[in-house]
Amino acid sequence: MALASCKQGNRHKNLTTEAFSEIKEPLFVINGSNVRRLLIGKCESIHTGLLADNRVKQYYTDGGKMMWVNKFGVSNGAYRLLEHLKANVGAMKLSEDAFFITLIEEDMKRMQQLDFDTENNTINHVLARLEYHLMSAYTRYAVGQRYGFTNPNYTFNRLDSILTNDSTRRFRGYRLLYDLKAERPDDSFLNTLISKIAADSVAQYLEEIQPDDGLYKSLLAMLPAATEKQRMLIIANMERCRWRYDKADLKNGKTVVVNIPEFRLYAYANGRCVDNMKVGCGATKTKTPILHSMIERIELNPQWHIPMSIITHDIVRHAGDTAYFNRNNYYIVDRETGEELSPTRVSASMLRSGNYRVSQRGGEGNSLGRIIFRFKNNMSVYLHDTNSRGFFNRDIRAISHGCVRVERPFDLAKFVLGNSADEWTYDKIRISMNLPPETDRGKRYVKANPDSERRLISNKAVSPAIPVHILYFTMFPDASGNIISHPDIYGYDDVIMRGMRPYL
Repeated sequence: MALASCKQGNRHKNLTTEAFSEIKEPLFVINGSNVRRLLIGKCESIHTGLLADNRVKQYYTDGGKMMWVNKFGVSNGAYRLLEHLKANVGAMKLSEDAFFITLIEEDMKRMQQLDFDTENNTINHVLARLEYHLMSAYTRYAVGQRYGFTNPNYTFNRLDSILTNDSTRRFRGYRLLYDLKAERPDDSFLNTLISKIAADSVAQYLEEIQPDDGLYKSLLAMLPAATEKQRMLIIANMERCRWRYDKADLKNGKTVVVNIPEFRLYAYANGRCVDNMKVGCGATKTKTPILHSMIERIELNPQWHIPMSIITHDIVRHAGDTAYFNRNNYYIVDRETGEELSPTRVSASMLRSGNYRVSQRGGEGNSLGRIIFRFKNNMSVYLHDTNSRGFFNRDIRAISHGCVRVERPFDLAKFVLGNSADEWTYDKIRISMNLPPETDRGKRYVKANPDSERRLISNKAVSPAIPVHILYFTMFPDASGNIISHPDIYGYDDVIMRGMRPYL
């Protein structure tokens, strides 16, 4: 005989299984094998493709123990899980149906009222449904809050196809747009979920794993008063807050954040914004990727090694044109021998072969400007100066091939170098960038060397390295902490909302 355990009041709470030991009515007889068979059948009938559902199916088909129901009915933990879901799912504007809240409530009521029949509502059917729906709701919610309801590594890295540039336009793969190793649930996470049920600490655990950053909490607080359009915007940015990845230890309390839709860079010291400036980012066809890395060094008057995509699209048609290459300070190098070749010796087909590197000499007119901030990443994307300063007068600054152009690069250099550089070092950087010096020593040097291509320093290590986060938030706190909305220039909000559709 199954009896429900409900802290809100069970009219059968004083009854025991012994009191019904003589009852042989099939409606009230629990058959453990039957419950297990019905549970497995329920698992095998679900084909959502959701990771959480696949994990639940694997758990039960591999012989996992039933955790929410037993011969006495429904566990107390089941009621606490239901309370948590009812309090939080609606507050996040997610669908209660996606977490089976109504179905769970209906079957709990059947258990409380002993309301069974001979069709699909025998006690064994009800227990099997409750076990499945409770485990699925719990797993869906826990995976979503801890890791995100969508998988950014899969979602964003299947968006932009890379095609060959010949007439066949063959598919060559996808552009890497999300270069963060977002944490994903593994077997140990499922084991943790099971252990929390066994320890009757489900509600506490679900509180612990939800995002704890200030932006998530602020967005959640904005939901109740939001319009329908605002609600979708908030939900998409809350989902971004759920994606977690390893972040570097802030050894000196500094970090640099670029928010792509905002076209703005923020410099933080000990959690406080100490500077911010305009940036330019990738065009829609050459999007700036979302990534995290460490700024390890700065380079002055860098050379630009031109990507193959630009060579085939823009430079090949100028093969053999010495005036074009001289005008742009381009030069060609044989990759195998390292020999610099005259443009007259390199044909269009040779350029297309990839055996020859085309680079732009550093200095005035270089596309990277006078300074670049280097950090490891898989797409050769960096923060750098630009030789087109008027670019920053635009509102929408999505024009680059993926790198981030910085409005005030010298100020950024001072931020990342901090006390590791003295005033003379900063003046050497100024002079090498063709900026006015500030020290007497620097002024004397410029007076004695009027040539505009003065290069007193070529690079400087950033020690300790400074974390840099290139993010994509269409709602983000400004320098004063006010959350501001920004245009979805790459259409990523729609991508997120499509991925979250099963939960909305």
